Amino acid sequence: MVALSIPDLGEGVEQGTVVRVLVAAGSTVAQDDILFEVETDKVTLEIPAPGAGVIEAWSIDAGSVVRPAEVIGQWSPASGAASMVPVPALTAAPTVAPTPADLSLAAGPAALAAARPVLAAGPAARREARELGVALHAVAATANDAPITRESVREHVRRRLQTTASAALTPVANTLESLPDLSVFGPLSRLPQSGIERATARNLSRAASVIPHAWCTRSVDVAALEGARHEYREGQGADLA
Repeated sequence: MVALSIPDLGEGVEQGTVVRVLVAAGSTVAQDDILFEVETDKVTLEIPAPGAGVIEAWSIDAGSVVRPAEVIGQWSPASGAASMVPVPALTAAPTVAPTPADLSLAAGPAALAAARPVLAAGPAARREARELGVALHAVAATANDAPITRESVREHVRRRLQTTASAALTPVANTLESLPDLSVFGPLSRLPQSGIERATARNLSRAASVIPHAWCTRSVDVAALEGARHEYREGQGADLA
């Protein structure tokens, strides 16, 4: 038997949730048959069979949280079938030096002078750092030589919050008020959120909390313009006649 592993789920994606397992243990599958579906913060992925064979066992079911390279089952490949994970993993992002956008705006020239190459950080981690106002080189200093991920950026912020009262880094979760009692409007039911729904709620809450929202309206009297339009149309009709 050969281990079945979770493939690379995409750049910066650290985990996903199993939505459905489509093939029962003991079933025979052909290459590229869809085995199960995994939902991430971005998309729902269909994971295909790496080759023809028999699925011997699963260690997952609907609702299981899985991570890339995690072993989730066993299968017996047919003669000549390739033994590999469903999707080849992407190569790691190269080590790059921080740009001014990666540095905290409050750090000033001293931080720029002290900037040094940081560990691999994907677009998702860099965006998280920019939104939270965190310098990537500071995260790298506390990451214990591990690749920088969104979770390592958040962990760095949590540690900062334990030692500083900086309002600029206050998590959105601590500034949101609890919901009012909605049971007065009728019976309530709770439904699990999908990964995409959680990501949407998190990003919209952050945007509403840290981005000033404003709009401008203007009222214009177009009565004269409307009258001129009618006169023009009537004149055009007379010309055609």
